[in-house]
Amino acid sequence: MSILYLFWAFVGQAILGIVITGLNRLGLAAIWLDYFPTVIVSILYFIGFMKLEKVNPQFAKGKPFAIAAAVLAVIQIFLPDQANVLPLPWWLTIVSLLVIIADLFIIYTVCKGIGQMAEAQNLPDFKKVSYQRWIIYVCNQILALAVLAISAFVSSTTTGSMVTLAGLLGVIYVVFGLLVYILMATFIWKAHQLLDIK
Repeated sequence: MSILYLFWAFVGQAILGIVITGLNRLGLAAIWLDYFPTVIVSILYFIGFMKLEKVNPQFAKGKPFAIAAAVLAVIQIFLPDQANVLPLPWWLTIVSLLVIIADLFIIYTVCKGIGQMAEAQNLPDFKKVSYQRWIIYVCNQILALAVLAISAFVSSTTTGSMVTLAGLLGVIYVVFGLLVYILMATFIWKAHQLLDIK
């Protein structure tokens, strides 16, 4: 059952992210609430890793990154309210980059740990799925980095192709990101069903 903490982390991040972003865009929530799901999800990852490290030591490697992501999200909450200002301030860009890096290590730990368990339990096809999910997630984070890089340079008064590119990449990131979260959640749910986790 401990792997379900990872499942709920993905589901929670997707649902909370959509709800809070929607409320924020409608002016019904403060900008700092955008970072709140990362705090909750990081705690769920940490608990999941703590419980799963007894089954596979690989999961222990994700705990420091879960803590780092939670701390960075708390820092983002208390930073001045400039997340909706373009170009992004340099310090917010750096903190956002660090969150993306911590998130990559968390997901690497999830995929690697599940892949190792699948291999140990003679499920080579499911091990391949874990590798495929990792690659898809990396692509999603590369897209996030592209959006972050463009938003660091585009100002609110910029017009033309750069603004169009930023908007297009933003839309692609949201749609692709939702697909990735669905794939990751179903992957973890399948791991819950297939793998013998004591």
